[in-house]
Amino acid sequence: MSFNPIVLTSKTTFMQRVLHRVSKGYQFYVTGSFQVDKAGHVVEKFVAKYRINANVNQRSYAKRLGKSNVCLVMYHNKQNSHIDFALLATKGESDFFKEERPKNALSKEKKDRLKFYVTT
Repeated sequence: MSFNPIVLTSKTTFMQRVLHRVSKGYQFYVTGSFQVDKAGHVVEKFVAKYRINANVNQRSYAKRLGKSNVCLVMYHNKQNSHIDFALLATKGESDFFKEERPKNALSKEKKDRLKFYVTT
């Protein structure tokens, strides 16, 4: 089964999707960017490591087992021809927390706030 995630073309929509996921419990995040031609490889890596392609039933089952769910939101930044992404996770057990050093979007500390898209 192949996984073909949506790549958003609007920065506003990207932020809306990220904030919607945060409101649904995906409070831990890392952000980054990569070249457009590497998108397939990066997505495959995230699928293998964090099960970002899990369906609703698989996510529900993982939650009942105390495991974290991880999702990916991507935006095609035409200014620099890169894909910007946010990898978001729920509370629970996952390699995501060992490998990625996520920040907490709901943190009161200034350094952890979800602010990666305030600039142009």
